[in-house]
Amino acid sequence: MAEKVRSLLENGKSEFRQNPGERALQLLLQEVEVVDPWKIRHKGPHRWTFLGSTGVGKTTTIAKLAIKAAFMKKIRVGLISLDNMRLGGQDHLAAYARISGLPLVTAQTRQEAD
Repeated sequence: MAEKVRSLLENGKSEFRQNPGERALQLLLQEVEVVDPWKIRHKGPHRWTFLGSTGVGKTTTIAKLAIKAAFMKKIRVGLISLDNMRLGGQDHLAAYARISGLPLVTAQTRQEAD
């Protein structure tokens, strides 16, 4: 993705240079499936990825979705944290898990989470 953005900037695409942030977001949305979690109809486990800069509310959003799914939709929910780089990263999600009573697994690698 970053390589595609760099290439567009270097090749002087005028529409890209005018608003590179918006164009980069459009490119990302072409590459990533965006879904409404409440409209998913197939059964079985789901894995979702949340993208965004530090401090935009990804962890809080995940906690709110998990709590709504567990208590309002009666869906079995578990939380997995791979946030081992940010100081206190896993603690943030652990606090939500503790308050809500949802299970939480912390992992250092993706393989540990599987």
